[in-house]
Amino acid sequence: MLNKTNVYAVSGGFLRALGMGVVLAFACAEPDAERGVEARAGGIPDGASCEGACGGYSDDGCWCDELCDYYGDCCSDKVAVCDGGDSDDSSGDSDSGDTTGGDTTGGDTTGGDTTGGDTTGGDTTGDSDVPDNSYCAPVDSWNNGWSAFEEEVLDLVNIERAQGANCGGTNYGPVGSVGADPALRCSARKHSKDMVVRSFFGHTNPDGENPFDRMQLAGYSYWTAGENIAAGQTTPAQVVQGWMNSPGHCKNIMNGSFTDLGVGYYPGGSYGHYWTQNFGLPQ
Repeated sequence: MLNKTNVYAVSGGFLRALGMGVVLAFACAEPDAERGVEARAGGIPDGASCEGACGGYSDDGCWCDELCDYYGDCCSDKVAVCDGGDSDDSSGDSDSGDTTGGDTTGGDTTGGDTTGGDTTGGDTTGDSDVPDNSYCAPVDSWNNGWSAFEEEVLDLVNIERAQGANCGGTNYGPVGSVGADPALRCSARKHSKDMVVRSFFGHTNPDGENPFDRMQLAGYSYWTAGENIAAGQTTPAQVVQGWMNSPGHCKNIMNGSFTDLGVGYYPGGSYGHYWTQNFGLPQ
């Protein structure tokens, strides 16, 4: 079974520094003019490529993310490398947690089966653990086993945060724990379920909603927020280890600015198991 992971991070009001981008990591909520000025100051080097850098900053000195067209700092081959064809470069190792292609929406998963996606019998939570609003209503009654998986992911994340980690060669010291947030749980569940039901894998759904749209629809207002997603891993331990093995995902998990976490697990679809983490610092 192939396993896929992806990461999307935002720092509302904080600027992303050139040279600090990582593959599949995004760290700017709104366009800001400074990046474009910095990126163009020295020009984009000849032969700069997006190979291995889709979704983030290329060490060649240009960008390969969703905002580079806005800033005018895309690598020359960004469209060919990142926007065309299949960008899935996952190793198939459930422990690797690493893909090098940043555009994983539309076509990375096939088939539309949603087996395992329905709650059956009485094995659902009795009390709602998401906000009481129309957006969250489809995920307010959740299978107890799925909820247990979500809680275990949160516990494992806090273990990692408490002990510190090395994310792609950068050491992160211990940081405070994150607490479960009902609105982020809602947005995470909605996205995991949506990826199964509509057979896609990515941060932006077929309606064009990104992670931050979903968080706000769920009722979460944030100063900074981020998202990790994965598919194919069968246990909480496996998916967290996969995220920790991938620099971008690891940095989200070890981000000391985040105080809240919502986890969404949903079975079914092409990869059998879909996972979403939504992190945030509330306003």
